[in-house]
Amino acid sequence: MQCSASLPDFLPLSWIVDMPAHRIFAALAVALCSMGAGATPSASPTTPPLDYSRTLEQSSMVFVPYEGMANRGPLFFKQYTQVSLGPVSIGDGFRHLSVNLTPTAVVQGQYIPFLNQHNIIDVPTALVPTYGTCQPTQAIKDYLSFMPEEYRPTTSSGGYPEACVLSLYYLDVVEQQVLARVAAGPVMTLNASVPLCAPNSPRLEVNAINQALRTRGVLQVSSSGVWTGNHFRLLYESVLLSQSNPSLFGTANPEDGWTRYIKLFQVDATTSIATMSAANAQQRPLMCVSQSLIVTYGTSTPAP
Repeated sequence: MQCSASLPDFLPLSWIVDMPAHRIFAALAVALCSMGAGATPSASPTTPPLDYSRTLEQSSMVFVPYEGMANRGPLFFKQYTQVSLGPVSIGDGFRHLSVNLTPTAVVQGQYIPFLNQHNIIDVPTALVPTYGTCQPTQAIKDYLSFMPEEYRPTTSSGGYPEACVLSLYYLDVVEQQVLARVAAGPVMTLNASVPLCAPNSPRLEVNAINQALRTRGVLQVSSSGVWTGNHFRLLYESVLLSQSNPSLFGTANPEDGWTRYIKLFQVDATTSIATMSAANAQQRPLMCVSQSLIVTYGTSTPAP
């Protein structure tokens, strides 16, 4: 049997389950035969996945550790504050002021105690430009529009933990007015969306699925914890199980969970035997329920 070159991202389970049994076998065999001899699991990402079930949130800080690591991972800040550096003279009557958008928790002295309290190793993660943008406000651009083009207000990515830095050039005769504007309110805007998952997102219960299919006579397990079974019967019975017991697959719409489960197997195209390693059988992958962290500053939408 000739197989397609790669595993499709998803299969339309709704029409598969409505088919007669013999057509289910045929459709799944054609769609997933790329799991044959020589197929290997996807390579591990460079960065470990995040363990959202252990998310810590305190004083406008959100820490998400990596899976398998007790206290190491990225820390995100929900609120920011303008902090001015300078001003300094750059000669010929010109002055320069840097305005950092610094996490409020850092400004208020809450960041280091949070790290120490939970023994956190913070992995620096740039908010801008990775997850959003930072721009001068239209008001400050309009106010300094008389400056030469190369001296107009600009923003750049800040060194962690700053989100960004606003660079202001102006004539020394208007310095007090510029400082007053910075002190009066936002002179830059921040809009960012960090794609996170809800801490209580369901998990794909791989072992429970295996046990259910074992009860049906689909899979067998060795003394070393390796699971095996006929490839085609596995496809058919696992589809039916995903429809009758979707909670095992981590979602009321089990399509993604089923696909992720099937990818944990390797298949010998010659014998049609599907094999799941003992390590894969112990997995409980998170089936993410999206809960993006929205961070704003200087806009009409307040930060959560």
